Amino acid sequence: MVFLDDIASYLQTNGIGTIGATLFTVKLPENVDAAVLLQERAGMAPDPITTIERPGFRVLCRNVDTDAGALAAYNKAYAIKKLLHRAVGVTMGTALYHRIDATGNPTFNGQDQRGRPIYEVSFIATKEDE
Repeated sequence: MVFLDDIASYLQTNGIGTIGATLFTVKLPENVDAAVLLQERAGMAPDPITTIERPGFRVLCRNVDTDAGALAAYNKAYAIKKLLHRAVGVTMGTALYHRIDATGNPTFNGQDQRGRPIYEVSFIATKEDE
C-alpha cells in the first residue's frame, strides 16, 4: 500500500486533509465524521515490457448526517477528483506518477451505520514500479 501513502501525502500537501486525523488509508474510524479514506482497487495489468504499473484506487469521503454534511462530502470528493484527475508527471513519495485519471465523477456510495453519507470517486494511476 505504499502508493496509497504517496497519494495521501500528496492530498495532505494540497490541503485536502491531515493524515491520521481526517485522511486515512486503512479504514474510516468511527469517531471522525468528516473523513477521507483511500482504498486500493483493481487497476489494470502492469505493462509487460516496461516498469509501468497501473494500480487502481478509490477515495471515500464521509461527513455528518445532514444535507449540509452530504454536500460537504460530495464537495470534498469533487475537490479530490479535480486535484488528481489528469495529474501528469508528479513525483509522490519515491515514485513518478506519469498520469492519474478519474474513472468518473463522485457518486453516492450509501451511508454508514450512523447514517453518515459517503461519496466515492475512483482512479487509475500510471506509475513507475517501485
